[in-house]
Amino acid sequence: DTVVMVRRNVFNILEDARIERIGRFKFPGVSYAIEDLNEYLYTHTPEHENANEIDVLMQMLLDFVSVDKIKRALTGDLADVWDKIVPLALKAKYSDTCSDCYRYTKKIMSLLKRFIPENEDVESPSQKPDNIVGSLQDINAGTGEIPGTNSGIKVLIVSEQQSGQNAGSAAGTGTGAGAGEDNGSGENSTDARGKPVEETNSLQKEDNGLLAMLIQALNISFGEHIQDQGDDAFDQKVAADIQEMAANDYHIDTMYGDYDCLEAYVAIKADVAPVTQSLKKGLKNILNYNTDEMSRYLHSGRIDSKSLGRIPTGAICAKRVEKSDETDLNITVLTDLSGSMNGIRLESAKKACIVLQEVCRSIKIPISILGFKESSRRRAKILHFGDPRLRGKFAYTGIVRMTASGGTPLGESLMYLPRFLKKQQEEDKLVIVITDGEPNGGPGLSKAAVTEVSKTAKVYGLAIGEGRANLAAIFGARYIAIDSLDKLPRELCKIIEKNLFRR
Repeated sequence: DTVVMVRRNVFNILEDARIERIGRFKFPGVSYAIEDLNEYLYTHTPEHENANEIDVLMQMLLDFVSVDKIKRALTGDLADVWDKIVPLALKAKYSDTCSDCYRYTKKIMSLLKRFIPENEDVESPSQKPDNIVGSLQDINAGTGEIPGTNSGIKVLIVSEQQSGQNAGSAAGTGTGAGAGEDNGSGENSTDARGKPVEETNSLQKEDNGLLAMLIQALNISFGEHIQDQGDDAFDQKVAADIQEMAANDYHIDTMYGDYDCLEAYVAIKADVAPVTQSLKKGLKNILNYNTDEMSRYLHSGRIDSKSLGRIPTGAICAKRVEKSDETDLNITVLTDLSGSMNGIRLESAKKACIVLQEVCRSIKIPISILGFKESSRRRAKILHFGDPRLRGKFAYTGIVRMTASGGTPLGESLMYLPRFLKKQQEEDKLVIVITDGEPNGGPGLSKAAVTEVSKTAKVYGLAIGEGRANLAAIFGARYIAIDSLDKLPRELCKIIEKNLFRR
């Protein structure tokens, strides 16, 4: 039955991704190899031009859960279905049990069922090949040497083009991985696992392509390891630079993410995926506005040096929306982490921050994520969870470390921003404050702080609690009440559109 076969393939795809995710989490040492192997398979899997809809969707599902990207853009009905599949696939990948993964498989099948042909064969998506060679020798990933040998013999570190040829010759001469040694007794040589060399050599000759692929993945993964070490050192310098802004009146902590934060971050990211997609879609519509179309009704007026378009000097003419350079905008999010934010409010704040961060990263707008709470000895405690300068692979996941406690020094925390914003190079600065609207000492100090920050940035207040009267008094016209995350994309589109464009 075709439906059964498709369901089995979909479940295998999702369960493989779930097992790989658990392997990366519990054994970080294999993370690089898994990622690079998936990337290699993604780039070397050919696309079938005449594939039917279900084949396309299954291959896209495999690519998405393996490398978090797809090769083609869908349109129409397929695009709508794919948008619904994405959050379900992420939830299946991050399920704790096989039964949960199967539950999401059935939900995905309910979306795919109408695309399954009754009388046509459905191709299975290209899966990862089985490794029938195995690890015949232990290899030091740092030096490329085989442990226990005094001769300094190294494994073949070769290019992809040479690997197939050299792997076979190395096996035959006894100098490569999997080669046997003569024990001097006249008996057949054996490899590290006790198998006859002839059998091992035949396996290697049959699977030179797989061996080359694994060697390449090992080489690339070690290079990434060295790169990660350099990135971590750079991030430490960024943290030290931020600490210098503390002076004597603020307690500053850097709370960047690491590998341990990844699973929790991706789980929230999957939960808010529909909201993120909605905001991305809205902003892409804004960014794709036909900015090249000049006002064709202008026949007089001076030429603007920046836009090279005519500027009216008095005559009635058409009005043109002009897009600003995205690199001139920098967004800073300041999140209330006081005790009153505990529970659902804190979870909503985390989700809002992740939505904002994911969207800004996708459209290349620098964004900083900050939090504030009460400090026993200083004006306020400022926590930095994200910074656009960070290079670490998992540094952006620090948002999941947010916790709530203490009072709400909103005004004092806002007064920290001018010194922080001063270091930003972008011309336009946007500050979004997420709070429940219950500041220490009433709204007076906070309102004065907003006025001060407004000299260098546009300040918006997002209310996710019940203290809306206070926030309306503090932020004035730039106060926005967010009843639910579903409302967030529309409101944020309005905010960012106003700051990406000038009329």
